[in-house]
Amino acid sequence: MSLLQNSDMKSSKNDILLFFVMIALGVLLILIFSNETKVMGDRVRVTLNGNVYGEYPLNKDDTFTVSSEHGENVICIKDGEVYVESADCPDKICVKHAPVHYDKETIVCLPHRLTVSIISDKEADADAVSE
Repeated sequence: MSLLQNSDMKSSKNDILLFFVMIALGVLLILIFSNETKVMGDRVRVTLNGNVYGEYPLNKDDTFTVSSEHGENVICIKDGEVYVESADCPDKICVKHAPVHYDKETIVCLPHRLTVSIISDKEADADAVSE
């Protein structure tokens, strides 16, 4: 076996070892950050053009329409979750967004300058990063 072949084999083994170390590190980081404590929300805050449009309890089913010069969104609060039921914006990303119910989760409709945010009065426990 020549010196060049031995060097290639050693490099290949080191590359494989580095690959598995990086995979293990990635899995560890995912486990640390996915262990974050999530707090259920208490109410929904709707803002339009950066101004508070209204706040609604998350535990009471409700459907309402938010209209502005930019367009119209129908927001639905049901079973402790909120979602945008319909909108007349061109991309409908807000309608396709999954329902939200945890503190600080938000649905945004950029064309209509609308945000639907979950707010909680409870403090979250210390998260994995701060411990």
